[in-house]
Amino acid sequence: MRTVKGQVTLMMLAYSMTVAAVVLAISFYLMSVFQKKTVVQSTEFNLQLVAGMLGQDVAELSALAVWCGTNSQVTDYFLCKGNPKSYSLVAFERVREEFFNNRAGDYLQRLIVVDNTESRLLQTGNVPTSSEPLTEYTVGKVVEEGYHGWDRITLSPYYTQFSSQVMTYSAPVYHPVDRTHIGMVYLAVETSVITDKLKGYSIPDGPMPCIWFEGTKYKLEGGKFIIDEGFEEIIGIESGEAISPSTVVERVKADGKMITRVKMRIRNGMHISQDIPNAGFMPDAGNWGALMFAALLLIFAVAWFVAYMLDKDVSKPVALLKKKVDELAKGDFSQDLSLETNNELGEVGRGVNRLAKEVVVLMESRIQDEKNKKDLEYRMLQSQVNPHFLYNTLNSIKWMATIQNASGIAEMATALSRLLRTISKDPRREVPLKENLDLLEDYMVIQKYRYGGAIKVKYSIEDEALLKVMTPLFMLQPLAENAIFHGIEPKGAGQIEISAKREGPYALISVTDDGVGMSQETIEKVLRGKEEDGKIRIVGIRNLDQRIKNSCGEGCGLEIESEEGQYTRITARLPAGKEACGD
Repeated sequence: MRTVKGQVTLMMLAYSMTVAAVVLAISFYLMSVFQKKTVVQSTEFNLQLVAGMLGQDVAELSALAVWCGTNSQVTDYFLCKGNPKSYSLVAFERVREEFFNNRAGDYLQRLIVVDNTESRLLQTGNVPTSSEPLTEYTVGKVVEEGYHGWDRITLSPYYTQFSSQVMTYSAPVYHPVDRTHIGMVYLAVETSVITDKLKGYSIPDGPMPCIWFEGTKYKLEGGKFIIDEGFEEIIGIESGEAISPSTVVERVKADGKMITRVKMRIRNGMHISQDIPNAGFMPDAGNWGALMFAALLLIFAVAWFVAYMLDKDVSKPVALLKKKVDELAKGDFSQDLSLETNNELGEVGRGVNRLAKEVVVLMESRIQDEKNKKDLEYRMLQSQVNPHFLYNTLNSIKWMATIQNASGIAEMATALSRLLRTISKDPRREVPLKENLDLLEDYMVIQKYRYGGAIKVKYSIEDEALLKVMTPLFMLQPLAENAIFHGIEPKGAGQIEISAKREGPYALISVTDDGVGMSQETIEKVLRGKEEDGKIRIVGIRNLDQRIKNSCGEGCGLEIESEEGQYTRITARLPAGKEACGD
């Protein structure tokens, strides 16, 4: 036992070391995944705030440019003939008013509206004094760029003393009738529209977010945006990391290092992204080491405890159970109460003791069964003698009634004799419909004499081939009995109709009476009610329904339709094929 215990201990220690290694690896992986998902989603949330605010300002400025390109005062100024001074003042005041009302107007360095001839122009915005004045001779600096939307960050074309970066946007001015281009709207927006949103935004040991215009990446260094021309390779897209489906999480190889990039759309052609070094996803070494050391100590402590409990509660009880089973195999059926402990193996021990006891009882019962076998054979012989005596007695009554001209008694005795012979001797469970009709005829002979002609029977067979349909033995008798006792007898007199017809692959055999009928609630009780209901012979009808379903399938069985005071019809649905029902 000591050797076995030592083996169990060593096995548990080896198992615990394996489990510890697996747990450490899985824990480290799960913590890394959780850390990565947390960082990515935190970055996504911060980018959403920046992208939302920046997108609103860009949308406001875009709306201002669209307004200038379609405003009637501006187009009147461009299209007027003669002296345009009055038109220019009206158009300027209207543009300036719209500029002041724009929520993002503080970032608009310069708004220029110029016609195709470059001779008529409007200018407003937060124009600094150190900038070059706008004239018909200098406006060409922006006209030459054409229509480009929001697609770049560049130097302001009109600053003279120092360089200033702006986001530029240009769109056409439309003719109010034929929608041709009659001029241009140009916006120069200070990059502070971006940097103001990034104030207070930072990620530990990571770079600031980058702005993308039509695939060109701009990074912020020293307060200026510069184009990032470093080589990058997108390795793949990671799904399931971000919260929003519009956020893209990319695995990127940049300058030989793997990074994770969270990229979010601001508007068409404009995105903001944040690069996260993979080192930011690693769990903290100090916390991780302490946690894993504690986990190792716990696993080893549990291993020692489990080894002790296995020896106490498993190894010893199993050895005792094996010994007892060997004794049972040798014929020792005595009980050992030490096996019945208060655990699962104790349940097994109680089962072994119970098995030994039941084997003894079974052996004694087998001996008693052999003693009772001859008595049973004798009683079976008696049960065979009694029907023969009854047939002979009925036959004698029939001949005595015939001699005395009592034809009714002779007919009833003959019908009863045939019914009893079928009940006691016919081993078949199914017979052709023709034989069931013959048995029903014998039954009705007795009922006609009992009710003195108050009951009439009518047969309606659609096709003689239906007489060969296999039906459960004595199928019609309980249906006719129900029609007599619960339909016609309360009424005093009536008629029973036995009918058979085809319906698709089925044969429908119905017993209809013109008696008192029954309610829907009674119909439910007949087919699915409790056996204690005494108003109708539920057991016989329900058993017949179950017999048909068991032998012919769920598509078959009894169907009842009735109208109180009018009629009741019970229909048996059976397969029309001769061999349809099984035995």
